[in-house]
Amino acid sequence: MRDFTLQYDAIVREVKSHSVLVSVRRDWERGLNNEGGDEDVEVGVIRADPQSGQVLQLPVNVEGGSAWQGFIGIFKLGMTHIAEGTDHLLFLLTLLLPAPLIALTRRWGGFGGTRRSLLNILKITTAFTVGHSLTLILGTLRLVNVPDQPIEALIAVSILVSAIHALCPIFPGRELVIAGDSA
Repeated sequence: MRDFTLQYDAIVREVKSHSVLVSVRRDWERGLNNEGGDEDVEVGVIRADPQSGQVLQLPVNVEGGSAWQGFIGIFKLGMTHIAEGTDHLLFLLTLLLPAPLIALTRRWGGFGGTRRSLLNILKITTAFTVGHSLTLILGTLRLVNVPDQPIEALIAVSILVSAIHALCPIFPGRELVIAGDSA
């Protein structure tokens, strides 16, 4: 519903000099997802008519936008989220460190070749991106709601495990599974 009339007079009815600023925080079609709290879009102001004292209704028409703009907005949010999340970058880095190497029994061997290395890097990065994107979608749509503290602890554990793996192979060849599941 992008075209409607908002009637709200709880405060303005009692305090005629008061006005209510109405803004939109999340609007998929316009690519607006106010995670950081700094992207509200002002829709209008509700106030009392100075002559009659009647509280005026606010006609709201939030036009524009498309599913494509929504996708771009969410994509930008994801890019910002990963770029600002040093824990994500550290986790990904520790998974990518052994990507060019071949695992021998309980230790890393030599270089596995350029093609194999690039393919491993692409697979791990893609698995991380897909896994993290699904996590962000589930969280943004509020389909899954998990407290922050256990998630932060699990992120720290996943970084530790992937760092140990970078030193000594504990899950060789399964880095992309770990990257996708740990996101």
